[in-house]
Amino acid sequence: MAAVASGNIAEVQRLLKLMRTGGSAERDSGAQRNLAEAVKEGQFQQLAQMLESKADANATDDDGMTALHFASAYDQLQPAKLLIEAKAKLNICNHDGATPFMVAVQYSSTACLQLLLASKASVESRVGNGHAGGGGGGSFNDDSPLIIAARSDAISSATLLLRHKADPSYRGKKAKGTALLVACANNSSQVCSAILEAKADLNVTDDQGDSAVAIAARMEAVECMKTLLSHKASPDYPANINGSSDPPVLVAVTHQSKRCFDLLIAARADLNAQNKKGDTPLTVACLSSQPLARRLIEAKADVNKANSDGDTPLMLCMMYNAHDTAKLLVEAKADVNLKNNAGQTASDISSQVSLTNSSQGDLLVKVREAHARGDLDEAKELMKNWKEMRGVFES
Repeated sequence: MAAVASGNIAEVQRLLKLMRTGGSAERDSGAQRNLAEAVKEGQFQQLAQMLESKADANATDDDGMTALHFASAYDQLQPAKLLIEAKAKLNICNHDGATPFMVAVQYSSTACLQLLLASKASVESRVGNGHAGGGGGGSFNDDSPLIIAARSDAISSATLLLRHKADPSYRGKKAKGTALLVACANNSSQVCSAILEAKADLNVTDDQGDSAVAIAARMEAVECMKTLLSHKASPDYPANINGSSDPPVLVAVTHQSKRCFDLLIAARADLNAQNKKGDTPLTVACLSSQPLARRLIEAKADVNKANSDGDTPLMLCMMYNAHDTAKLLVEAKADVNLKNNAGQTASDISSQVSLTNSSQGDLLVKVREAHARGDLDEAKELMKNWKEMRGVFES
């Protein structure tokens, strides 16, 4: 009545709810809170007393977390034992879709992992496939424990799971690949190594057609790249698989993963491998990285290999004002007389003055604009760049 008199609507609603449920909602919330606090604070005797007093071992908080979830996260072995003896559910999911076992995997809670495995928790438990019960389906949806270990760089968890015959070939829908691919995407090199020791397929690809080597190149996961190559992964796989994926060395150039690039070169990757557009590592490097272009030229990449438009590396340098790289190509005996599909040579492209097709024309327009503004220093610098580009063909 005091709540009504004071106009405390929230309190009135709470009391009405308690009247309808007999107070069970508040007791569940309080039970969970007290059990969880006892777990987190290591109050084992208090926890035992609450469980003996019939506190609900499966009570959840607003995030769907049970006391066993917390025990698994903190690797509290004795509380976990007490909770399991009190019939705490092993496969109950929180609102992220994680069971206590998955939480233990994520946080490398080895002692609790061993206890849960001994209590018949499944190394293949997943949300949404009937293995794990009770709600969930959030960020852990359809991930296997081994994929969670790979994403979390949890090597002790991964080792234990593999020892218990976790399947390294399982493909998670959210992960869009296997645990090996997830490990490479997260540069979890030790997990990567453990999975490979379990004889995982080196040639598996993700939904985009990228191999583990290609993913390591994209993410500049250097240690994973070393591990993969030491296990004899092909430095060229996939080579334009189904026309959807770039060869690893081309991926390394595109993402300027210089250390992975060097590892692939040392592993004798195909320097002239092409993607579905006909791009080679050198045609891409000419537009993005002179140091990588220099390395490719020194490693004897084909300086005349054209893309699907017939444009050679030298032509692309002319289009995009990469005249320093163009000089390297000319010194490496790039053929200045080759023609692209439009019938143009590199010299033709260099000589064009169209704004849309010629970097030289663009430079000349900028020279005129600088003169119009009275900025003679900028005009001189732009003219110098224009002369350098022309000089490539006059040398």
